[in-house]
Amino acid sequence: MFEALVGSQAAIKFAADIIEGDHVLALQVKEIFGLFADAANKKAIKELQRIKGRGKVPLAVIMHTEDALRLTDLENVLEAAREVLFEARMRAGGRTHIRIPVLNEFLSAIPEAVLSCDNGMSILQFLDPTGIMPLTMLVDELKRRGIHFLAATSMNKNGQKVITDFESAVKFSRLHKLQLLLRSDEAKYGQTGKSFPIVSFLKNETGIVQGIREGDQSESLHVHLGVSINW
Repeated sequence: MFEALVGSQAAIKFAADIIEGDHVLALQVKEIFGLFADAANKKAIKELQRIKGRGKVPLAVIMHTEDALRLTDLENVLEAAREVLFEARMRAGGRTHIRIPVLNEFLSAIPEAVLSCDNGMSILQFLDPTGIMPLTMLVDELKRRGIHFLAATSMNKNGQKVITDFESAVKFSRLHKLQLLLRSDEAKYGQTGKSFPIVSFLKNETGIVQGIREGDQSESLHVHLGVSINW
């Protein structure tokens, strides 16, 4: 287990080495403890699925909004939400999972582990790391190494409570022999937060952006996004 301020360049390079080395990384960010792997690395994804105990369920990906938009089929994005999607990084503050339809021409370049299907559309669920410093630095370092899809999920077994405290995260990491990067300035405080909300920007009959999971921002999220959300 490697303990360091995860915002340091040395720790970020160490984290990238773990991802690049076919392994699953456990990382403490501001709100939650998470598990991360290269979505294109079948060995690492298989290990991540084993740890989660949930099989081939599509994973979210950590990606800058501008990169995700290059893949987006805007014709299948709710018209009222298109402007919001372009500004999602700024308005949502990097703390919202966003589901977008993907252009068919890019499907072959996107790892299967992060793709799902909704009404015949191929869907990518991404989280912009803006405002979450360790993830921003890690994504940028991985891009320099040619890794463009960082798969992510919460630290917990499928069906069990998301791990948000330091002691449980250490126990989980040791049990599964994971390298855990901690924020040394926050580890002593215990509880960090709850899960991220998920918002769908897909076309639908209601004309309202769909909230899939409330997370811990249900009351204020509509203010950040500037549109109505139907949970």
